[in-house]
Amino acid sequence: MNYQGIIFDFDGCIVDSESIYLDSLQYFLDSHMIQVDQEDLLDLLGRPAPSIIRILQQRYRVLQEYHPEKLHELTKKNYQSFLQQATIEPMDGLRELLNLCHNKKMKLAIATSSSSSYMIDMLRRIRLEDQFNIIVTREEITKGKPDPEIFLLTQTRLALPKESIMIIEDSFNGIEAAKASGMYTIGYKGSKIKQDTSKADIEIPSYRSSSLLDILK
Repeated sequence: MNYQGIIFDFDGCIVDSESIYLDSLQYFLDSHMIQVDQEDLLDLLGRPAPSIIRILQQRYRVLQEYHPEKLHELTKKNYQSFLQQATIEPMDGLRELLNLCHNKKMKLAIATSSSSSYMIDMLRRIRLEDQFNIIVTREEITKGKPDPEIFLLTQTRLALPKESIMIIEDSFNGIEAAKASGMYTIGYKGSKIKQDTSKADIEIPSYRSSSLLDILK
């Protein structure tokens, strides 16, 4: 198949930020006397913030004392504090993959459950702000992952047929959304947080994987 476009998830696929997010969330919950293992939080990854806040308040009654917007503000501030202390770099092999795709005249997009302001800041931080044709963020959709809406909107904006696009995702919710979109789905296993990507069409350990490079030949 001659693929003409790739849609990337951001957190966990472009940068290894999900482990930082889980560290920050675990710290926040601990400060409220809520003891959890990070494995208990994996199902939150890939979801938009309003969905995460809703689930947290359903699970932990002590968090119901906060208005949802206030809880979002507090967890966001905590995450930003952790990010500021972290070294953020693109995933190994990503720059080379992007260069390969540009040389092949492929269109590149990001479809993320994160906010547009976060995306702009993070892409500038890793010096990839000029690498993507299309960026779709949570503000532009009504249904978050695992619903496929964000991928279908991104496909429309890329103006490419579904069969010519591949999606790279690392989270269970992201894989569910990608498969539901009808596009070829790659499960990326290069982040520190290993999630269930078994429903993907193929799984790759890194962007240097021969399985991925063979597809792009």
